[in-house]
Amino acid sequence: MKKYMKLKTMTTFSYLIVFYSLTFLLNNSCTKDADTFRATVADENFEGIIEEGNGGSGSNSGTEEENDDEKNDKEGKTCVTDGGKANESGLKTWCWGDVDVPSGASNGRDLFSNGELALSIECSANQVIQEENRLKFVLNPTSPAPASWCKNNYNMRAEIRTMPWEVSHPTGTEEWIGWSYTWDDYKVDPTSNYSIYQVHDGSVGTNPLVTIQVLTSTFGEPNGTLWFINSSQREAGSSTPFTYNNLGIVPKQGETIKFVLRIVWGGKGKGLYQLWANDVLVADVSEATVRPSNPVGGNSKFGIYYSNWRSQSNIQASASAGVTKIATSMGALKIVTRKPGDVDYGENAYSLVYPQ
Repeated sequence: MKKYMKLKTMTTFSYLIVFYSLTFLLNNSCTKDADTFRATVADENFEGIIEEGNGGSGSNSGTEEENDDEKNDKEGKTCVTDGGKANESGLKTWCWGDVDVPSGASNGRDLFSNGELALSIECSANQVIQEENRLKFVLNPTSPAPASWCKNNYNMRAEIRTMPWEVSHPTGTEEWIGWSYTWDDYKVDPTSNYSIYQVHDGSVGTNPLVTIQVLTSTFGEPNGTLWFINSSQREAGSSTPFTYNNLGIVPKQGETIKFVLRIVWGGKGKGLYQLWANDVLVADVSEATVRPSNPVGGNSKFGIYYSNWRSQSNIQASASAGVTKIATSMGALKIVTRKPGDVDYGENAYSLVYPQ
């Protein structure tokens, strides 16, 4: 099993836009596998991520004894679609081999899987494609030409999202989310960042609550490193710093990573998130995960969001670096949602959502 290095938890109190001058302080918090690197900084790398209208400790694989059905599921021997809406408690599973995914030709926001999921694409149809048991995300900024319904001039988004959009999970709601992600046609872009996972609370003009991003060189880390970013404390029009968590992973062409995310939606002293990558705990942080002005959890988005590809100059910069398209794919999606008062609230659900 491949292990990924993580660095000491740090915070930064200064961030100069031109020189990226950083001052780090060691924090003594750590995870079971390794320490989490954190830096709280002003948001320079995430310009353009804003969307318009549209605790505890953990172990590598959970601590509960698994029954036979859970073991079979974890080993990928079975996959049966039994989905649900984002606000419904329990285990929800989507196996792409038996899900009819629309093309997105009408407006890029088509509902599917009985209205439990929706496309979120810009600006052309067929950027999210079902291929056997995987869901493929294909993004070329200039080809095909943007559809007439799109407000942007280039292809910059190929995602799916859970429904409803304004799910408004109440404080204390816990989610376990499992999926695999493969970099099928991929080259590190040294000029631009992009997202592979986002959570939105529906607030207009605000950043996502949390994201998993592929970043250019940040805090001295290599181009293409994965980061988990918590931006839940940023209000519209404010400059409240984000929390950056370095996952210590630089994906490569053809590589598949199995993710398990546990997140509790709550304010200071109640929120937390834990992220495993290929059974390694790469982020383990207790901090607020809801926006102060709208203290609710949001809906998940999976796929590619290349926000910098909204401009010709950024597209040309990527092309000059040899990146003219990107294609990724995800395996079956599993989500466990539990609310305070549910009989199984707080129980370890790692094995229930472990990617096939």
